[in-house]
Amino acid sequence: MVAVRTIKVRSVVDATYSKNYNRLEFNIDPDSMSTDLSESYLALRMYLAHEDLTRYTAGELSDLAAKGIYVSFGNAGISYDPTCLIKLARLYARNNQSTPLEEINFQNVLSTTLHQICEDFEAVGSSSLVSNSSVVFGAPQSLTSFFANLLPDSIGGTDTQLPIEIHIPLKKIFGFFENRNCYLDDEALGGLRLVFELEDQKQLLQAQVATENVACPAVVGADGLSGLLPSLSVNPYTSLTAQPDIGAPTQGLFGNEPLVPPNTELPFVGTTGGNILNPAFFTLWYPQIADVSFNPTTTVITCAGDDWTDAIAESMWIVADNYARMTVATYPDPDGQFNNQRQTVMMATMFKIVSAVVAGGTLTIVLDRTMAGNAGGDQPDPFEAGWLSGVDHLDFFDVASNAAPEHFGQHIVALQPQTTAQYLADLVNNQITISVQNLSDIVSAGLVASDGDEIFVGTGAQFKLNCQVMGDLGDEPNTVPIEPDFNYYVNPNQPNTRGIQSNMLQALPMQGDKVSILSIVSNGAGAYTMTTTDLGFANRNSLQPSIRVAGTTYNDGDTFDGETLEIKYHLYITNFNNATDEYDGVTELYPLPLPDYTYLIDKSELVLVQQGRQKGVPMSRMYFTSKVESATIETQLPIYTRQFVVTEPNVYSILLCTPQYVATATQPECLASWHRGVSRYRWSVNNIDDTNRDLEVWTNTSHYPSSLHLEKLMDAMANDGHTVKSLSGLLTVPQGYNPIVPFPLKIFDAMDTPLGIRQHPSGFVVQWTAYGDPIHNSPIQAGNIYLFKRLVKTF
Repeated sequence: MVAVRTIKVRSVVDATYSKNYNRLEFNIDPDSMSTDLSESYLALRMYLAHEDLTRYTAGELSDLAAKGIYVSFGNAGISYDPTCLIKLARLYARNNQSTPLEEINFQNVLSTTLHQICEDFEAVGSSSLVSNSSVVFGAPQSLTSFFANLLPDSIGGTDTQLPIEIHIPLKKIFGFFENRNCYLDDEALGGLRLVFELEDQKQLLQAQVATENVACPAVVGADGLSGLLPSLSVNPYTSLTAQPDIGAPTQGLFGNEPLVPPNTELPFVGTTGGNILNPAFFTLWYPQIADVSFNPTTTVITCAGDDWTDAIAESMWIVADNYARMTVATYPDPDGQFNNQRQTVMMATMFKIVSAVVAGGTLTIVLDRTMAGNAGGDQPDPFEAGWLSGVDHLDFFDVASNAAPEHFGQHIVALQPQTTAQYLADLVNNQITISVQNLSDIVSAGLVASDGDEIFVGTGAQFKLNCQVMGDLGDEPNTVPIEPDFNYYVNPNQPNTRGIQSNMLQALPMQGDKVSILSIVSNGAGAYTMTTTDLGFANRNSLQPSIRVAGTTYNDGDTFDGETLEIKYHLYITNFNNATDEYDGVTELYPLPLPDYTYLIDKSELVLVQQGRQKGVPMSRMYFTSKVESATIETQLPIYTRQFVVTEPNVYSILLCTPQYVATATQPECLASWHRGVSRYRWSVNNIDDTNRDLEVWTNTSHYPSSLHLEKLMDAMANDGHTVKSLSGLLTVPQGYNPIVPFPLKIFDAMDTPLGIRQHPSGFVVQWTAYGDPIHNSPIQAGNIYLFKRLVKTF
């Protein structure tokens, strides 16, 4: 039997490590054992501290926990893993300390970028208790993603904070530590010496809002139509209270009793208990809609089912003054065109609920305006001929209110409507004028941090910003009816005509990402200016200031029904995690304090796993490592070309990272690489192009990267032994405001099955040519770039 042991090595200097003292050093003595370096890790005992390095007290942590706020590794809403703590790493053989085996500067830029593309949010959530990492979407997606630093578990006795144990696998930093059979007493080694410098400049910890559990609304009654439909196929929020729709139930041993009840049965008592993650909205599906009546100024929805009650309607947020998003399915008219001309298109528009009344078990909902071009119809009339439309479902959003009936927190913020003049002055610059009430709603939701006075800064919290073009007549807002209308670009690449024509609710930016707030400041006129990440309106990208009614397009200032039409942009913030359910829409709350978080480490250990040597098993003398070369793009440019001379032998792959290393007025600081305005790029090796075309990473119409870029990324990562699990980062393109984009290049195959590791001794020259998008006013942004060269070394 082979003996196995674990040894712990303390740092040479036993100190308290922080931004003020950030150097760790470990000496590993040689011995006669076989060390499995791949299982070795750095164990750090960490405390949460203020910027002045005083620890958070139990009272302070309890206050954050009561507001649903926790602290984890990351910044600007982007998740980091614990390796972000280490900025520089060196590994020496103790028999040759003049030349390091490995030396990696800006290690946390590489490790953070790899963390984003080589992990997925389930894996991060499942390991968060030893990594203090988390992934938070704009709306609840995974319960485990919030099990990071749960603050109530970090509170000890009176005024005491329990430490957080952080484990950093050393193989994530050093390729040498991939070795599973290392002989430390080898004459080329004589033991090992490790030197680390912790990050002392960048913000590594962020506060975010945790999701809450809420009571699940009552599942449908005997009629199968009143309440929340309990099927994952139509409503994922009911998975804890009823079984999914599986078509045919599984039969029991005797063939006559189902093991999995169908949707019409209630395997669990959904009306008396059961919690679900606080959703962004609740949904009423088309089988539950008995009748739709479009009146001249309102829309009336009569719900199917005879078992509705006020309590059931309220639990689904179907109450007056809440909001309802109507989704319409528009499909080809078989009498007007071929059915295969286009598939069904889903479009939506936002209403405010005027009333929701239950009488005799029937629920009737009145919405604040009409949608059909000719009032009196029972289905919305599409703008384009040859198409039919029908109401598919309604989503209900709860507003913060202290008025009866009961409201359940805050799930939508209706911003002050923007005029066409405000669009030209503000929206094109990613700025929105908001009211004092809007500010109170946003701060109370935890979307910005505040000192409780006049300082409001972004936290990186993502949300969906919905924009809808509406028409006002005189003092009567939202009175002009509209029709379902396809969202489409008008000459998207022509600056003089580029824009989106739409009557429908449109997510901003139009390229498909979410939005985050950077700052909010007073404009001195009794309102505030909110600056956000990119809204997609650069250089005349726009939602056109016009609406369409009964086949006619009406522009701002036109006459409609004898009155002057005023076009306004109505904006709605949705799909965010609410900081507290105590906000009643009136009393001001400041749940999220200004960023004041840093690390304090009072114990560091290196943990090694060893076993007895097995005769005849040699130690590998080859390993993979990284070398980095940094450069600076000094100013905004439409095109950037950089030549790198690679003198190191055996460089098999390259990964160029372009993080937002220093914050700007339009982008928060982040260690993970993103496109930084680079729309397309191309690599050349010794003046020979690697591809026959440019590789696109985003365009004016989409922030999804091209398939060729993704293929190159996966090929380069596989060549380095990594598996790409998240193509555009943990948050993905639809959930994040800046998709993660590194720029990969594979030089040669690092591994050859019959021969093992291949070597390529000669150096070479690579050229990287990057193109911005000046036509759409999107140049390449200034800042640092880092060329990480992956190579094979021997000792």
